Amino acid sequence: WLDEIPDNKLGPMAHICGEDYYISEPCMLRSGLVGMPRCWFKRQGRLYAHCWK
Repeated sequence: WLDEIPDNKLGPMAHICGEDYYISEPCMLRSGLVGMPRCWFKRQGRLYAHCWK
């Protein structure tokens, strides 16, 4: 289902705890690994990212 929506229709940024996160921009994951968000999605009211590690 993550590939059903074209990338140009997805939101490019998420604002979380005062920080802005963008797709295709590296970020630090809670695990300490570096990830790169591919897209944002909500499930049961919580925001998630599908990331490359």
